[in-house]
Amino acid sequence: GDSRASTFKNSSRNLTVTPSTMPPKRVQKKNMLAEELLAMMYGFGDDPHPLKETVSTVEDAVVDYIVSVTKLAHLTAPRKAGLKFDNILLHCRKDRKKYQRVKDLLLTQEEIKEAKQSYKV
Repeated sequence: GDSRASTFKNSSRNLTVTPSTMPPKRVQKKNMLAEELLAMMYGFGDDPHPLKETVSTVEDAVVDYIVSVTKLAHLTAPRKAGLKFDNILLHCRKDRKKYQRVKDLLLTQEEIKEAKQSYKV
């Protein structure tokens, strides 16, 4: 099969999204994440000034992953309710490390939000 295929399994059905079953990609803005990716790449030990091609390749991979996860979550979402964050979280649950990281980030986000509220009072 296609190495870019993603499969979501639940008790009632298996859903597979591949490039051939996905709707055509929308025109994406290049370098939309470049600044953030530069900082992340450097933080993980890359050169402070990586090649533009390297950043572009990483950005393509990140965008493809986000689109794939979002489409899988959309396929599992109830039609009337629409796509919710819980549908994405459900998809991440298969990977314990990813799931825990998402939960940690959500908790941190909530703590920051509460801290900001306490300073506004």
